Amino acid sequence: MNPPLYPVQEFRPVARLIGRTVSNSNGGQRPTGRRHAPHRSNAPVFNAPEYLRRLLARGDGASEAELWELSPVRLDWEPGPADALAILRVLYRPEDFIFVGQRYGTQVARAADWIAQIMR
Repeated sequence: MNPPLYPVQEFRPVARLIGRTVSNSNGGQRPTGRRHAPHRSNAPVFNAPEYLRRLLARGDGASEAELWELSPVRLDWEPGPADALAILRVLYRPEDFIFVGQRYGTQVARAADWIAQIMR
């Protein structure tokens, strides 16, 4: 059974409030409809496995085990549902609404509901 879903209608008043806030933030003028070009960063994408490999090759005296020991987050389980549970518990409060799915509005539930669903 899926977690209880919250209809999109519950979020429409919030969307209207956000729209009014945005409208008021630019002196009451409506957006022009022009699209702005997205900012494109030339910064390289951080490649964690490559960084770890270079760090260990440099020989600063840190081993993979030592880095694991220093990490505040312990991933001491096999990959699988425990990953999703850890993300939900660390990043969200139980009452936070979270969308999980392919089409917004069809799979919105509280973090606690998703956790309960995964644990079944």
